[in-house]
Amino acid sequence: MRRRLILAVVLLLGLSVLSLADTRGKMDVKVGDEIYACNMSESCACDTMAMKPGKCKCGMELIKTKVIKVDSDAIYVESRGRGFKRVGKYACSCGETCNCSTISQKLGKCVCGIEMKEVKGD
Repeated sequence: MRRRLILAVVLLLGLSVLSLADTRGKMDVKVGDEIYACNMSESCACDTMAMKPGKCKCGMELIKTKVIKVDSDAIYVESRGRGFKRVGKYACSCGETCNCSTISQKLGKCVCGIEMKEVKGD
C-alpha cells in the first residue's frame, strides 16, 4: 500500500512538472493588460517583457504599456508597431514565489536581478 501511495505521488508530481513546462517562458496576457516592455527601436531583438518595472537586456528602462493585440506568436503593445515574441528564449528563474514573468530573446538578468535561464523544450 505504501509503495502505491509513493508511486501515485511521484506520478502526480511528474505530471505537474510537464504541465508547467508548456507555459515556462511564455508571456500569458490578454488585451488590456499592462506590462513593461523594451522601448528600444523597432529593430531591437531583445523583445524583453515583464510584469514588473526594471531594465531590459539593452540596459534601457522598460516602459509601462498596454497590450492591444495577442496572437499565438506575438504580443502587440501601444508603444511599438512590431509585435514582441510571445515565447522567450530566456525566462525568469526566481522560482514559484516570483511574479515578474520576465522573458527575453537575449540572456541577462530578469527585472528582479536574477540571471535568467534558457527555456528548454519545443
